Amino acid sequence: RLDEHARAVRDPGDLFRLADRDVLLVLDGDARRFVARSARRVAVVSAISPTGFLTVSWVLVENLRLLRTLAGLYGGRPGFVGTMRLARMVFLSIVATGSIAMTDDLLGQFIGQDLLPRVSARLGESVFNAALTARVGAVAIGVIRPLPYLEAPPVRARDFMADILRPKSASS
Repeated sequence: RLDEHARAVRDPGDLFRLADRDVLLVLDGDARRFVARSARRVAVVSAISPTGFLTVSWVLVENLRLLRTLAGLYGGRPGFVGTMRLARMVFLSIVATGSIAMTDDLLGQFIGQDLLPRVSARLGESVFNAALTARVGAVAIGVIRPLPYLEAPPVRARDFMADILRPKSASS
């Protein structure tokens, strides 16, 4: 479809918007599913893990695996060093956007709805860890994506909260 329309496009910006809408939107959908799946795994392991060390270890391994998966989805093949560089870029991007944005995305939803006091501490911790993984995934998509968001809506951490909190059906 991109090839069909590319011949008629004269402005390079229009070609980029067309690629963003027709090609990257499909990859972004797959990336969203990978991030949601990873965040759900983090939530489950955080809820059942007997120690904090195991939880932190699992979250670290799962986030690195998520970064490698996302890089592969968008055409990269990072090894260990490349994954570490990607993790550094994602971390620096999170720091550069500021902790206020992270607070707005993650804590605002919970505190505003008064959700955490209603659930157990373990469940609250698992949902928070999943939300942090979703934040890492959303930032990673923005860092890895070969084009900036032109036509497609940007991926945000709050987009994943419904997927994280929804019970997984047996058919999915």
